[in-house]
Order: sequence, then structure tokens, then C-alpha cells
Amino acid sequence: MKKLTLTVTDENYRCARVWATQCNSSVSALVRNFLEILQNLPCPGVDAPSASTGVSAPTPLDNPGI
Repeated sequence: MKKLTLTVTDENYRCARVWATQCNSSVSALVRNFLEILQNLPCPGVDAPSASTGVSAPTPLDNPGI
């Protein structure tokens, strides 16, 4: 498991803490759940070739080291 460091505004952090508390959860769990949902959504621009290069945008699994 990788660690992730984010910089957010005080207001965003406060809202996330309130949301997490109301859901009997943590901010880390909320972010983890969001990232799990995100990987099941289509990546914008993947099927459309780039106008300038003609190369499709990489999918999230093209570079697993990130």
C-alpha cells in the first residue's frame, strides 16, 4: 500500500472531516473509496487521439509506478 500526501484548503479539510464524521469514517477512508470508484470510471480522452500528436492519452494502468 502506498501513502499519499495531499494539500487542500482549510475549508476543504474541514468539510471532509465533517463528512467523514457523519459517515462514521475518516478522511483517509473517504479518499481511498473515491480512488477505488475513480479507477472504474472511463478516463477522459483515452479513446480520442490527441489533436496535436495523434496519440491517445495513457490509461491509469499504463504507468503503474505512479
